[in-house]
Amino acid sequence: MPDLAIQFNRRANVFTLITKTNRVRERLREMCISVCNLLGHNDDLWEIRNIGIPNLFKELASLGLELEMRVLQDYLLTNPGDERRRARLAKVRRTVERMARSAGYVD
Repeated sequence: MPDLAIQFNRRANVFTLITKTNRVRERLREMCISVCNLLGHNDDLWEIRNIGIPNLFKELASLGLELEMRVLQDYLLTNPGDERRRARLAKVRRTVERMARSAGYVD
C-alpha cells in the first residue's frame, strides 16, 4: 500500500506547492484530452468536451497564476532582495496581463 499513498511534504514551501499543483493540473488536462479522444465524437459529449473542460482548465490556470502572483508579491515585501522570485513575479504578471486582455470562456 505505501506505493499508492499520496505523499505529503510538511516542509514544502508555498512555491514548491504551486509548482506541484501546476504539474498535476497539466497531467489532468492531458488525461482529459486522452479520454475525450478515446470517446470519439459522441454528440452527447460535445458540450462537455468542447466547452466544459476547456473552460474549467482556463479558470484553473488563471486562478493558479493569480494565487502565485499574490504569494510572490507578499513574499517580496519581506524579501525584497530575492531577484529570482522578482523575475518570476515579472513573468507571472506578464502572463496574467496577456490573459486578462484575451481570455474568455468558450460558449
